[in-house]
Amino acid sequence: SMFSFTDICLILDIYKKAKESKKEFVFIYIVVKDTETGAIFPYALKIDNFYALTDKINETLSQSVLASKSYDEKLKALDVELGFKYDNNPTALEKVFLEEYKLFGISLYKSDNLELNNWKKLELKTDGTVEEVPCNN
Repeated sequence: SMFSFTDICLILDIYKKAKESKKEFVFIYIVVKDTETGAIFPYALKIDNFYALTDKINETLSQSVLASKSYDEKLKALDVELGFKYDNNPTALEKVFLEEYKLFGISLYKSDNLELNNWKKLELKTDGTVEEVPCNN
């Protein structure tokens, strides 16, 4: 329904393998269908701060409740936990994601069409609402 913890780890892996001159162009995309309206929206993730992302991923994976699990089991457990949060808030997926990953050094973007233009950066405001900031595209 929205990006998972595994997706967050994936973008970090892609970023690490990218040539230095291409790192600013590393994005991952998903397409999400709005369960209420049926509208389809593309979303993208971009790394803003490699070090913050690396630290937060490592911190999350080293939680004591996950200590006995393999890497793949940790990812699955974290994805399931996040999935429950998405399931409990089906009309607020963007807000759930932004709250969950606000300190991870990543940005969430949304396009309002499948032509992948008219992108907006989604930001969590202090009042808990999601603000759409138009990009220059």
